[in-house]
Amino acid sequence: MDDLLSRTGEAHRDFYERIHGAFLHRPYHRMPINALAALYLWGLSRRSADHGQLAALCETVGADPERVLEEMGSSPDLFVHTAEGRQGASVYAESMKVVRGFRKTEAFRGAVAQKLMLGTDLAMDLGNLYTASLPAWIAAGLVEARERGVELAGEEFLCVGYGSGDAAEATVIQIAERWADAAERINFREALQQRVVLDKEDYEALQVPTQGPHWLERSCSELGCSSHEASCLGSC
Repeated sequence: MDDLLSRTGEAHRDFYERIHGAFLHRPYHRMPINALAALYLWGLSRRSADHGQLAALCETVGADPERVLEEMGSSPDLFVHTAEGRQGASVYAESMKVVRGFRKTEAFRGAVAQKLMLGTDLAMDLGNLYTASLPAWIAAGLVEARERGVELAGEEFLCVGYGSGDAAEATVIQIAERWADAAERINFREALQQRVVLDKEDYEALQVPTQGPHWLERSCSELGCSSHEASCLGSC
């Protein structure tokens, strides 16, 4: 976010309060909530005019504001951290104490959490899609907005994607004029109706390359495929 906003010259807090919403990597429901809360607080540390709000939050949870500012301004070498046997310890222990407290405040619910609401209920019907979780949530958000009659044309959203701690990318997207036409063709809810409920036997069969689960054989038979292999996975 520092890199993104350094190009626009916009203050972090102003940016988070201005945007219509945000879509983040979400392998599970709470991760984007924690992530946006942390981004907002780290943003407060970047402008001296916002230090007062950050200090007040520190006071409510018993955190040391000077230590928090030091942590938020640091770039720890995680490789060295791990090599020294400290991989189990949080590198931002004091700051995360503030993040956890911030999530319980009205300020968080009003200025931050509501930015994550669009499409979140639909996205909760999905499993862990890893990298695909970001575009899937965007799709869910567009579908919900169209169903509710929310006009998004011209609105800006923060999108943050990241993998297993190696890299992250943040960008701002602006919704096009004819977004609702595209949203109608996504068929998000319809796609979920084609789901297959797996039992324990099915799941275990998927782990054996030469053995296909019984639901796959039924699916292949219906589609005229005679392979019945787990590698097919119904792609026929």
